[in-house]
Amino acid sequence: MERPYERIAVRTPQDVLDMTRWLQVAGADDPIGLAFRQRPRRLALASIDKVYVLSDDPLALSPLQALLTSTEPPRFVTRAAAPTLIGLHDWFCPTPDRETFDRLRRLLVGDLIAAGDVSGQPVLPAKRFKDIADDAYDVRLLEPQYQFQSPRYYYAVALPFVGLCAEAEVFGDRRPATWVISYPQLWLRVIAHYSGDPTLRWALVEQRDAIETISKLLESPPEQTTALLIWQALNRSTAHTVEHFPRIADLLPDDLPRWAATLDRKLPALCLSSITLSAAYERDRIARTLYGRQLRAGLHPAEACYHTIFGTVRDLVRVAAVTLWKNRPDRDMMVGRADDKPLVQANRLFGCWLGEHTVDEQEQWLVFAKVLAGLADPLSVPLAPAAVVVGN
Repeated sequence: MERPYERIAVRTPQDVLDMTRWLQVAGADDPIGLAFRQRPRRLALASIDKVYVLSDDPLALSPLQALLTSTEPPRFVTRAAAPTLIGLHDWFCPTPDRETFDRLRRLLVGDLIAAGDVSGQPVLPAKRFKDIADDAYDVRLLEPQYQFQSPRYYYAVALPFVGLCAEAEVFGDRRPATWVISYPQLWLRVIAHYSGDPTLRWALVEQRDAIETISKLLESPPEQTTALLIWQALNRSTAHTVEHFPRIADLLPDDLPRWAATLDRKLPALCLSSITLSAAYERDRIARTLYGRQLRAGLHPAEACYHTIFGTVRDLVRVAAVTLWKNRPDRDMMVGRADDKPLVQANRLFGCWLGEHTVDEQEQWLVFAKVLAGLADPLSVPLAPAAVVVGN
């Protein structure tokens, strides 16, 4: 499909000058669509009616770097912020430079992949476009739509999390972790919050092993109890249990109707909550995590249960990671990998110190980090984060 824009290839000094002036005007009120290709290295910048395409040419690189990293640069929206950040940083700087990276990160006011993840609508990847100019132009057209449909979570968490991951990739993700914050049995805490089941809540509040407690109640082995709880959380959809947790599904007992009756009798609040979540999705055609991420309409009700419960698990980990990243007192403290998988014994945040720190400084940071890691807790049961030093 032919798109109604003027395409300009930047080849001469006059082209660079024209592009610089255009960016200052076009980017003053509206974001500029940005598309980046690593091989061959090319960059496209798009407004609603014009697209500039740059190749790997020193002629355009220096003034472009000065413009993009100026104190009042234009704002850019891209399809996937993390690889774009890393690609631009590598293009501009032969070696990692934190100041340039931070300035580039602040340029991005939108990320369609993150926005699509938040709004529950699929975003086609950039590789569908053979022409980088078309890609930049389509990003510019699509961004306001996703910006409008995405809740505050997108700006407060999704986009900063992209910056966190990109910074870790550039500066320190390959370093071994020197501190870890863990959240034990996080998925069970989320289930307890939504269900209000007293047995599960009391076990977590009293810091007992919730699986062991429920296993004794059901008179079931711990592994089978885990499978039954997940099956019940997905409103007893065996198919969706197999789809999302295939290894756990293998642990389900053969006589599920008998176990369903046992769950109804011994964990009635838990059973009612999954029915309520499914019914609400069928009625309202929308499901949200505790932080507002939406699931689009038209899916199976069990997907609403999965999104609400296990999507909230991921949100909690990412909110904690972003909170730590934004509030770290020392730039040498790297917040790196976040284990936000929906079903693990303990979800973890990993980080490291890039510089030298005394034992007292490390202990002060861990106390501070533990407080921050629990600030964003919207649950009715405690998150109970634990912070430890694992090495130097």
